[in-house]
Amino acid sequence: MAVVLEYLDQLKKGIEVPQVTEQDERIRVLEESLEEDAWDEEDEEEMGSAIAANETLQPFLKQQSKTQLIDLIEDLAERYPVVCETLQDLEDLSKGTVRKMVMTVRKEIHELSAEPGWRNYWNDEGFTPDYSRVRDRIEALLARGHADDVVALGKELLEAGRSQVEMSHD
Repeated sequence: MAVVLEYLDQLKKGIEVPQVTEQDERIRVLEESLEEDAWDEEDEEEMGSAIAANETLQPFLKQQSKTQLIDLIEDLAERYPVVCETLQDLEDLSKGTVRKMVMTVRKEIHELSAEPGWRNYWNDEGFTPDYSRVRDRIEALLARGHADDVVALGKELLEAGRSQVEMSHD
């Protein structure tokens, strides 16, 4: 993130940023590093448990009537706000009310970036805002073909992130 922010700052100042060539040794090192980190045992365990849960839940869910499934979803949405928000997002996108979702993402970016992230390494305390809902919503918009909105939100997210980093004094 810091690299992107520095890059944008250089562009804003009109400073030419040199382009890396395909022959640059750093590209090979980066690619090797990404390959090594791409899949580890922890990822494999998580994937295995998710697949196992899906395999055991699927027969149970298929046995339920439409009414029982609706009741289950409503109950989950009441107990878990993220389920309710996800369902609302899906409804908005299915109705084509993309503006509402974009405004929701914009508001969330503003709220999350209003407080500086910080970390006290001496006593392992800190605050890091959770942008996962922003990510999920942006991915949903992109998957449904709203690339222009994603680019606009991405610019706002980068600017908000840059401001948030500037507020932090770690």
